[in-house]
Amino acid sequence: MNGLMEERDGSSEAIDGSSRSSRLKAPMPAFVIVVWTAASAICGVVIWRWIISRRLRYRGLFPPLDQERVRYRDRAASGNSRRNLATKLGGASRALEVIVVDDELWIRTPYPWRLLFTGAEFDLEHRGRLSEIDRTEEIRRFLMGKGVRLTFRDSWGETKTVDLFVHDLEAFLAAIQIPAEHS
Repeated sequence: MNGLMEERDGSSEAIDGSSRSSRLKAPMPAFVIVVWTAASAICGVVIWRWIISRRLRYRGLFPPLDQERVRYRDRAASGNSRRNLATKLGGASRALEVIVVDDELWIRTPYPWRLLFTGAEFDLEHRGRLSEIDRTEEIRRFLMGKGVRLTFRDSWGETKTVDLFVHDLEAFLAAIQIPAEHS
């Protein structure tokens, strides 16, 4: 009977005399390993360059935060950008810092996440003037509650639309000087 195993002297051997090790697959050919390693290295370099370029672009975006100038701050906000399908589906859940400083709105990733992500991956790193907010719209999302959709011009002059879910929506809207029922 093929496939039945018998134990003799601590080693396993099939009844037909063949050992288990003879049925192991052959090792992977060397060229497959070389091609896989080269492809991984190329992908790694491309991703690393993209990350570095994003970090260089956003490096000077936010000056040091002066606590006395802060009118509103939420360190665990949620949100997503409306730029494209990937940013609409992606986003941040309790991983955004929304700050209103004097006449500016800052949306950025908070400290521990800032070391890993720039916020640019999902278009969630913005600094803009409150006077540049063109439109606000109150929104509701399942499991997220009430939030606000902001359309504004950022510090590079690009028009951005983001959905934000902050913990105190009324205080946020008051800080950006927009009535809660504004739409």
